[in-house]
Amino acid sequence: DLKLLCISNKTASPQVLPKTTEGRAQLLNLYLYQPEFGLVWGNSIAFSQIDFYRAYLSDTKKRFAIFAKDLKNKSRNHLKLKGIPVFTFTKDFNPINYLYGVKSLSGLLYVSHKANNLKYMNNLKDIIHVYSGHGNSEKHTSSFRIANVHDFVMRTDLTAAMKFVENGVQLTMDRFLLIGGTPVPGTIYEKEPSSKLENILYIPTWEGHSDEVNFSSEDESMYNAIQSFLNNENYSFQIKEHPGFGSKKKELKEISTKFKNLSFFIKQKSKSSLFNWSDIAITDISGVLPEYLFTGKPIIIPVDKESWKYKYIQETNLIKHCYIWFYKEVSLKDFLQSIKHDPLREFRIQIRDKLFLRAESVEDLSEIFENALTYIQSTYLQRELKRLHSDTYLKHYLNKQEKLNKIPENLELQKCIQDIRSGKNFLEVIS
Repeated sequence: DLKLLCISNKTASPQVLPKTTEGRAQLLNLYLYQPEFGLVWGNSIAFSQIDFYRAYLSDTKKRFAIFAKDLKNKSRNHLKLKGIPVFTFTKDFNPINYLYGVKSLSGLLYVSHKANNLKYMNNLKDIIHVYSGHGNSEKHTSSFRIANVHDFVMRTDLTAAMKFVENGVQLTMDRFLLIGGTPVPGTIYEKEPSSKLENILYIPTWEGHSDEVNFSSEDESMYNAIQSFLNNENYSFQIKEHPGFGSKKKELKEISTKFKNLSFFIKQKSKSSLFNWSDIAITDISGVLPEYLFTGKPIIIPVDKESWKYKYIQETNLIKHCYIWFYKEVSLKDFLQSIKHDPLREFRIQIRDKLFLRAESVEDLSEIFENALTYIQSTYLQRELKRLHSDTYLKHYLNKQEKLNKIPENLELQKCIQDIRSGKNFLEVIS
């Protein structure tokens, strides 16, 4: 009985049920599946950010669902996440208004800080709200004041947590959940050092929302440096361009096309296969840098010596474990020759072990993430125990659980419901 389940936490009165078939299908999927955790995009889903969670979601034993305003005109199949339902806004279905009826829900994880996040928090005051983000980097945007509205903030390590404190964000240490660096499924950690520097991978970031956060090196000078380098046949070179490059500055599409027209550009290859293929990476300050650090292989950051980015790098730890290449002054061939003995390896591995909590596999990191989820659930249950002291709330809680557990006598409906609850299949509207 959807009317009995759709109770507002503010008014204790039934919510308006969706009238469209699509809205009712989403509502039934939500209440029958009963997710324990939600991954929230306050606005449209960012498909590139899904990759930061792919390893966790494929290994987790928790029941996850995804909530987003829309899928940018793409289908749910585009996510390639089997067994995890996706709930989007329609004209008569907004998951924010119905999540109060999901009594299994322990916490919501917010991928970015958007205004819509506050609506989830306001409607669901009793669950645990966690800022989980979408990767880790040395950018100055990696700490922000609004973090203190969350119950917990997930960070890679103590250094990442301390950035908030250093920037005056009022968060005590017990509100950080340290989960290690973000793993890329299929990536291999090369424990043994190698002097081989033949396979070069270029992983530039995008231009950012403004010049102040534009860490991209993908420009005409870099193109000339790479093109000249390709004349040397002793090396193999591939590029994995950021999917958002050129989205803010349309004039950059021309340089992007130039890179794509080079013979080494391979769009289809996965990030992990390119990481494993490469001997060394050239990358900017972005989330992909610590991702690649998991491999233990050398990292080059290309930068203009006269730019603000070089001054910025000098104030970080990057200069201690990454090779800084002044690409407008030194050829890539000569620069690789100068670092062929990898003098920064020892310190780089120390940083790598600290960032990834000494994990040697993606599975190790998934287990750490799973433990953080269990801690969130435990915190939520403690909060629930305090509320259950109220007899009125206890009767209301048990009544809703009883309604959820009822199964119809029709065998076909029973199978449909069990499939939804197990995440095997979900209701879809065929247009």
